[in-house]
Amino acid sequence: MDRVWFLTWAMYGHQLPSELQELPEETPVGEPVELDGAKAAAVLDQFHETANHRGWKLLAVSIRSACVHIVVNVPGDPDPAKVLQDFKSYGSRRLNQVFGKAPSGLWWTGNSARRKIKDATAVKATINDIISKENALVTWVQGGNASVESNQSNT
Repeated sequence: MDRVWFLTWAMYGHQLPSELQELPEETPVGEPVELDGAKAAAVLDQFHETANHRGWKLLAVSIRSACVHIVVNVPGDPDPAKVLQDFKSYGSRRLNQVFGKAPSGLWWTGNSARRKIKDATAVKATINDIISKENALVTWVQGGNASVESNQSNT
């Protein structure tokens, strides 16, 4: 049986909305980290590589300067913490390779949210929700093209 998961996490020094937090946030040490258009595009590319390598199917991705949202279909019933950790780990690796380490040493917060999406109607609603929010640097939906916000800095 396949599972569809909504995964979200914040950039280091930022918090998820309270309704999505699974654990209390620790007080960050150092400056908050934010993504720009170039970093968001690099991370999206890595998310595709990670999903393809693992045999997962990305359904939608929305990357903002301070948080990431993914809807992913995974075969079987793997631990969602492992799925989330793979995206965060390989995303960090790509950012480190292309842009150097984050000033704080960390790109992401330790906190995240993992929600199983139970049916096709809920999958559509979740995808519509994450791609309709303003201020996304990059949005991508299966069967569509990535949309990159053109007024963002690429430095």
